[in-house]
Amino acid sequence: MSRFEDCKHIIKVKSNTVGAAKSRQSGWQQIADSVNACNPGGSKRTWEQTKIKYKNIIQSANKKKKDQRRTGGGPPPAEFTPAEELALSNNEGRPLMVGVEGRFSTDPGGSSSHHLYIQGGPR
Repeated sequence: MSRFEDCKHIIKVKSNTVGAAKSRQSGWQQIADSVNACNPGGSKRTWEQTKIKYKNIIQSANKKKKDQRRTGGGPPPAEFTPAEELALSNNEGRPLMVGVEGRFSTDPGGSSSHHLYIQGGPR
């Protein structure tokens, strides 16, 4: 996860060009190489597997964060793993899509069962 911070400027490029895609792939490959170097006897991850693993960690951390904001009874929310804490800190300041479940879009053309809006982001 700390290697992600080193390559963040490459991976988070806001461009849709072939060159940007290749540089993002190169960044993920650097991260995968670093992960594989930590586990010399184990299975090797490809850059695609590394990227998916990172996205899964972010998704899990965001779900736990959402669960912590809930009110009411029930069991206490799960604690963040060290990887999830680091992923959340790397993701701070990014826009967050928020939805209201059970509500319908006011757009007559929309058939969504969620009302979505963007919250936060860089300033």
